[in-house]
Formats: sequence, structure tokens, C-alpha cells
Amino acid sequence: MLLIKEIGGLFLWKLTECKFSYWNRNRWKSKDVGFYLNSILDDSKTVCVGPEGLIIIKENHKLFVKGHWFQDFEKYIRNSPLPATARHDDGGYWKSLIVKTNESSDLMGIIIMNSQDLTKDQLEDEKNKLREHFETSGLDYNLKSLYFHTWNGIEKMPYDLLFGEPYIIEEFDRFKLRISPESYLLANTYAARIIHDSLKKFCRVYESTTLLDISCGTGPISFSFSPHVKKCIGIDSCFQSIADAKYNAELNKEESVTFIHGNVEMVLPEIFEDNRDDLVAVINSSRTELNKTTFKFLRKCKHLKKIIFISTKPDVDIANFERLCRPAGKESYLGKYFVPLLAIPVDMFPQTKQYGLIMMFQRL
Repeated sequence: MLLIKEIGGLFLWKLTECKFSYWNRNRWKSKDVGFYLNSILDDSKTVCVGPEGLIIIKENHKLFVKGHWFQDFEKYIRNSPLPATARHDDGGYWKSLIVKTNESSDLMGIIIMNSQDLTKDQLEDEKNKLREHFETSGLDYNLKSLYFHTWNGIEKMPYDLLFGEPYIIEEFDRFKLRISPESYLLANTYAARIIHDSLKKFCRVYESTTLLDISCGTGPISFSFSPHVKKCIGIDSCFQSIADAKYNAELNKEESVTFIHGNVEMVLPEIFEDNRDDLVAVINSSRTELNKTTFKFLRKCKHLKKIIFISTKPDVDIANFERLCRPAGKESYLGKYFVPLLAIPVDMFPQTKQYGLIMMFQRL
């Protein structure tokens, strides 16, 4: 087990991204902002608890959500005549709040609303109220940018920057990563550094290796491996993540890294056709759910010698592990099977039941 360093029982790291939900109490008269928990006595009863007592939540996250008297977000939505929403069909408007920070504690807030029947003028009025409420009070918790995002259950609208900078910059190892509201941010950068160092130690890549970074996000794995391999190819279905990854490659002057936008199963065949070097794939399953076709392409590529699988939900990914290891020919899984050689559990989210697992599969 990879353990995070502790002092006095408290973990040094804090979550860099949190998604808060809303809850209506007392027949919609009071609204809470926090995290959903099932009742210990009755699983059918759900409660919403605030972040105050959670040591893995950053202090400026707490201040933004439940902080200075009437200047925090919970007070704002409690004063709003619009109800919050716990389900898509309950008639509520306030959907969720996403908060991102880098290690310098620059904060990005993303307010998500189910707009439903609100008119354009009503939405503009709400945005003006949010801007007026947080533009000054946000200085207390280093609010660098505030976004407003509407969703009516059918289509998502563009992210609307109410004020501040459009991005925050995270420093990871020796690299700088641009973070947008849509792009993936490492929830635990402290543990991620340990994971990346471990990957480089046991993965045994060479100067002739081409690394496939599947579900690459903004590119941290590609950048970590780039000094040690011939080239890195990152793939992601999120357009904004790839846009940020390409920007990050220019920002860090990494010329051996290429990023491709598209579904993995559509991109892999062309990559395998053009690259016949020593291939190693790193799959981050927390970024996206890969389908059976993807694993069939991975099996068919004879130049692919090794697969590193990073899973935050190992119980869900067991079926994917099986697809890599099952005998050739069954259900059209062609190509030599992979053998699991190494498994490293990682305590990525202390105080929770969730854990991570790094699996290394290799053809023998």
C-alpha cells in the first residue's frame, strides 16, 4: 500500500477538486450544500453533510461553500427563491458546485444550474447577482475565476466566465498544467506524484519506447514519461482537455508529445498502423469508460508489449482485466493475451472507502 505522509494523524494533502451537491430540507425552506451520504440506519434515507469537519477539504473550499457569514455560497442559494435539485426530475434549479484549486490555492468556482424554464433575461439577472455577490467576497478565499454553467436536461450550454481568469495553472513535477472548467484536474496531486514515480520505476521504458497515454486529460502522465521515451501520444474524448494538453505541451516546450482528440476505439487503429516500435500503453480508467472494442484493438496489436492500468474503481474494472487476460479466440479477442505481473493499491482518498489500484499487464 502506498501511504501518504502523515503528521499528527492529519494528511498533508487536500483534495484539489470537489463537487458539492445541494439538498432541500424542511419542504424546500432550507438548502444545504455538501456531500450526499446514506443514512447509517436506513440506506433509503440520504443526508447532505457540509465540508466543515473533513480534513481532506481545502480551507478555501470550505470558505467558499460555508464561510464568512452571508458571503458564502450556501447563504446565497438559501436566499434564492429558486429551489435546489437532488434529482433531474424534482423541479429544482441549483444543481451542483464544482471547486478546483491548484497547490497555490488559486480557486476556480463552477456553478451549475438546471435552467429549465428560465428566460434569457432571468439567467442574465442571476449571473449579475452572482457576480456582485462573489467578486468582492471571493478575495477572502483567493477566488481567481467564477464560471456559470446551465444545463436543461437535454443540452449543456458553454461555460460562462462571470469574472476573473479563464484558467488556473497547476505545477506538477517540473511541468505546468493549464486547467479549464471542463478539463480533468488531478484530485490528489500529492498521491499522483507518488503514482507517477512508481510507474516510471517499474514500467521499464526505453528510449525506443512509444507511450500511449489513453484518457490523457491535460497530459500529466505524458509529460512525466516524455524525458524517458522516444515519444508520447495522448488520447482523450474531451475536446477541452486536449486543447489544454496541447497548450501545456507548448508551455513546457515538450516536442516529443502529441495529443489527439477522439474516441479511443476510433483513434487506436490508425496509431497502431503508423507506430510499430516498442509500444507501452497507460490507461487511466477514471477518465472515461472504455468499451469492448478498445480492448479488442489492444489485444490485436502485436507491438504492444505492456499495459499499465490505473483504476479508481477496481471492482468495476475487473471485466476489463479479464478482457486483457482471456485466451485468444474467445469472443473474437485475437492476439496473445496479457499476464498480470504487478498490483499496487493506492490510498488516494483517505477518510473514504475509495481506493486506487495500479495493475501492470505484460505479454510473456
